[in-house]
Amino acid sequence: YMQQVGNSIKNKRILLAEDCEDSREILKFLFSRSGASVEVVSNGDQCVDQAISALNNKNPFDIIVLDMNMPVLSGIEATKKLREQGYNLPIAAMTGQITEEGKQLSLSSGCNVFMSKLASKESMISTLEALLPTEGFEYGIEFGIPALPIVPTILSTDPEYAPLVIKFINSLENKMEEIGFLIEQHSWKSAIEICSSLSSGSLYGYKIFADRLSQLQSSLEITDSEEINHQYRMLKQSAKSIILGKKEVEKIINKSF
Repeated sequence: YMQQVGNSIKNKRILLAEDCEDSREILKFLFSRSGASVEVVSNGDQCVDQAISALNNKNPFDIIVLDMNMPVLSGIEATKKLREQGYNLPIAAMTGQITEEGKQLSLSSGCNVFMSKLASKESMISTLEALLPTEGFEYGIEFGIPALPIVPTILSTDPEYAPLVIKFINSLENKMEEIGFLIEQHSWKSAIEICSSLSSGSLYGYKIFADRLSQLQSSLEITDSEEINHQYRMLKQSAKSIILGKKEVEKIINKSF
């Protein structure tokens, strides 16, 4: 019987995005010394690519540590981009100069915490460990990472798609409930059919939702109950972000028509 004492970043995967080579080396060293496996990138654009591709390969990073002042895409822009795509794992903002404004900006862009590069090693590690879900919890559902509203990027260039997006969002809630009900009944075939009727999500740019949908379909095809429940919970979290974006999509309709 092992008692679970807090969380540890030991064996966790960390993506460190930092453009300054000195900081990158020392931070990588600090996190690795605490047992984490650390991958580094040097700008915000690479950070978004790495994070999404790791998620799609079913090997997501446990935490992203993101310097706020980076080239190509700043930490704030990178966070916004990830959250817009429905990425809902922990992101820690980090900066050399702490200002109240900087702190508010990074938190409102979707970062979960804000930390200083000047903090002690212990305080940095414990900030990161506080972001990890306790063992056995599913990311983003029971764990307190809020689902953040997503608005499809297609609407910034083609607002006329907004009524179709609303139609999709309106059908989404019922269909998600129906899928959940069919999974409980072990009616795998019928659940696959409803999943197929939601595949237009990818046309509106709901990329993570579409990927999770196809992962759920694959698990329904091989009728692996545990995997099905896991994939359904992941899909539900994505759907929640889409449904939360409905108000913003309605605003676009009111502006353009």
